[in-house]
Amino acid sequence: MEKNFPALAMFNYNQLLQFYMKKLLFTITMFLMNLIVFSQVVTTNTNAVGMEHNMLFNAQSRYKVEQTGDAKVNLNMIFDGKMVPSYPSLAPSKSSPTVITISNLPAVHTQIGGWIGWATRYWEARHFKIRGYNTYGGANEWVVFADYENTAHPTGSRSFHIKVPGGSYTKLEFTFYEANGTNGRLGISELFFLHPEATTPYKGLLGKEVWNSNGDNISFQNGSVGIRTNTPGAVLDVNGSLRAGDGNWGIMTVNGKDKNDWAFNAHSDGKSFHIRSQTDGGTVNSRLVMTMDRLTGNIGINSPTPKSKLHVRNGTSGAIPHDYSDLTIEDSSHGMISILTPNDKKAYFGFADPQDNYVGGMEYEHSNDRLIFRSNNHNADMVIDKNGDVAIGTTDTQGFKLGVNGRIAATEVKVAKYEHWADFVFEEDYDLPTLKEVEKHIEEKGYLENIPSAEEIKKDGFFLGEMDAKLLRKIEELTLYTIQQEKKLTEQDEELKKTSSNNEKLLSIIEKLEKRIEKLESK
Repeated sequence: MEKNFPALAMFNYNQLLQFYMKKLLFTITMFLMNLIVFSQVVTTNTNAVGMEHNMLFNAQSRYKVEQTGDAKVNLNMIFDGKMVPSYPSLAPSKSSPTVITISNLPAVHTQIGGWIGWATRYWEARHFKIRGYNTYGGANEWVVFADYENTAHPTGSRSFHIKVPGGSYTKLEFTFYEANGTNGRLGISELFFLHPEATTPYKGLLGKEVWNSNGDNISFQNGSVGIRTNTPGAVLDVNGSLRAGDGNWGIMTVNGKDKNDWAFNAHSDGKSFHIRSQTDGGTVNSRLVMTMDRLTGNIGINSPTPKSKLHVRNGTSGAIPHDYSDLTIEDSSHGMISILTPNDKKAYFGFADPQDNYVGGMEYEHSNDRLIFRSNNHNADMVIDKNGDVAIGTTDTQGFKLGVNGRIAATEVKVAKYEHWADFVFEEDYDLPTLKEVEKHIEEKGYLENIPSAEEIKKDGFFLGEMDAKLLRKIEELTLYTIQQEKKLTEQDEELKKTSSNNEKLLSIIEKLEKRIEKLESK
């Protein structure tokens, strides 16, 4: 027993030593872990730890950013969170400082703490000023956060931040007067406003400010979106084809003043493309505005099935457009086509062919208020002036409702009501000139009385109704002369008949006397 005791004691001692060494190592490890854990500073609104609460990430697309001065920095670089500096080619100065103003920030109070400043890699600012516009409680005043305009900031400081006093700041202004770069040039990698109460970590940098989710919906709030392009030229710029639809219709809606104002639809039958207004996606109840037929190329305004190259429909007329018609205006009431031009311009409606280009049509002159019709490149074939007078082959109606320079052919012409017809010739008190008087007038004047001479006709022309009345007067006078002659001839005939009867009687008497004489001589 005594020989084995030292060995047992040595065994227990080694085990005890190992046990305490392990416990010591565990205690040291736990101490170091606790030291590491409790050495971390958690970001709160009482301390400025990192840039995750920078409200100015992508400020140029989220807020209104303005920059003045000759030495302009790259705004995209100083708000992107990459910490890559922007170095203007020129240096700022007291006479032309670099001033960057950020407006339209949310009016959220800084509560316990907010911090503002700048960071750079080289060429840090030496003289600068930072201030904010406080709107809290109706203060509406600029508050200076840092003022190194006349006092130089220590050289070698690659960043600057300062706690801002409590307030709701909707505008920030960074002014850089001088810097430590070559020839006084400035370097800025980031401008920041750490505001834990107003922003979530990396909001704006990760897109949480730009893309918003609501259930299954996602929306884009600010800036522009480019698909297959890094430089979108519109709110949505797609470099490639775009497809949208619900299986039956290809649908795209555009909002006007009211939501869901317009819908652009391509039907699944592949035949037509519609533009509609109102709010149901442009399929059933919305108002049809325009139709484009893929098979025919016809376009319809308010017409679902355009029958011409352009079919403007304002109600069903009951008629079918002609096969040759390129333009159809259909209306269930009165139809009208308007051409509107200024007072000093003209309005044209022309016709053309490949050989003669513009050859004919209509023209309205606002200066003269007249409508001109022309064909075969003539200046004016027919003119309707402002009084409604019509000139054909001339532009001057000479004061008449219709002026024609040329011959007129018609199957029938009617002169309307005429008050001076020649029936007065047959009245009892009409003084019918004798034929001797007519002969005398012809011998003296060379033309009939009350009839214009050849010279007068050549000079002034004549009125058809008036001339017909004058000629009728002469015809009626000739009729009266003829009646007078007929009466005289009848009287002379009666006298001749009497004379003939008397002659026959005398002849009979003579014959009887001759016979008696012959008898007497024979005895």
